[in-house]
Amino acid sequence: TCYSAVINLAVTQLRLAQFNDAEETAQRALRIRPRDPTANFALAAAQYALNRLSPAAEAGLEKAARTLPAAEELLNAIEKERLAAR
Repeated sequence: TCYSAVINLAVTQLRLAQFNDAEETAQRALRIRPRDPTANFALAAAQYALNRLSPAAEAGLEKAARTLPAAEELLNAIEKERLAAR
């Protein structure tokens, strides 16, 4: 399906450290399936790597963490980073 191609591209872009492209592609995936955990994770991971995690992406990551171990790991890393910055 169209969604599968888009989300696979976003994940590949993340793996290749093409974070700007991954952010854009994940946003496209979320327009197709707004609640999809993988798309929410991809958007948050890209924005986090770019040091511009938006509140909306973080909220999506929190929901994704309920079903995706990688999303939970990223969320934990963000929390650790915030605690260390205090």
